[in-house]
Amino acid sequence: MLKLHLKQRASSPLPKRVRVTGPTRTSNSLSSKPIKSKNSSLANASTRNVPESDLIPPAATVTSHTSTALHTSIQWSTEDDETLMSARASGLSWQPIASKYFPSKTANACRKRHERLMDRRNNEDWEGGKLELLANEYMNVRREMWSILTSRLGEKWTMVEAKCMEQGLKNLQQAHRSAQRK
Repeated sequence: MLKLHLKQRASSPLPKRVRVTGPTRTSNSLSSKPIKSKNSSLANASTRNVPESDLIPPAATVTSHTSTALHTSIQWSTEDDETLMSARASGLSWQPIASKYFPSKTANACRKRHERLMDRRNNEDWEGGKLELLANEYMNVRREMWSILTSRLGEKWTMVEAKCMEQGLKNLQQAHRSAQRK
């Protein structure tokens, strides 16, 4: 018989740490060396005799988990997407959406899926007529729009427009931050 030491958690009847002492099997030989726990203090330990066949294979620590549900990775269906969008549109927050409609998913998974769906929807909006409208309006007001910068820089508006388009917003923002630090 081997001795099994259990360190009990105050709030739960399940063992927090398990330490096995006595002869243990390693390969084909017996060892009387105890398996050491990460936590060597066993102030609240209880000892009982357990048949060797009932023991878990030797491990330094066995931690019990009391989580309620396992969240598995299941693909989102079109129906799930519609349910998610309508639940969010009705004003529910992520935790109630996850627990009521998607018990196998976390609240964070629901939030991230919603973000991806919204990004996709916004990109689709700009692919059609909205982009054409922007292009038409830009061409109508571009000279007037760039004239403010032209007056401050003393350059032609076409040159200012070309440089801004060439550099892009991110590069212009970075140059601005660099100039602010000087």
